[in-house]
Amino acid sequence: MALLAIVAFTVGIGSATAIFTVINGVMLKPLPFPQGERFVAIYGARIDEPGRYSSISFPDLIEYQARTTSFDVFGWFRLAQFTSFRRGTWKQ
Repeated sequence: MALLAIVAFTVGIGSATAIFTVINGVMLKPLPFPQGERFVAIYGARIDEPGRYSSISFPDLIEYQARTTSFDVFGWFRLAQFTSFRRGTWKQ
């Protein structure tokens, strides 16, 4: 019975440490850039689906950049799905 308690305690500590390590590395540490806490992400949304976010089009980004004085620099990226093909096999 004592061995079972020790094993359960060890597994609990190990899993809690692993979860904290992942959360600390992904969410709690600042970005590895100077003044990384000042980064902002802007998403688009539709009026009929306010909970569904999408990327902003390039013309909208240019308009945001022209009209705002709150941001020093604008950057833009788009997440996309692609298919890679190599010697008769494909992967999505």
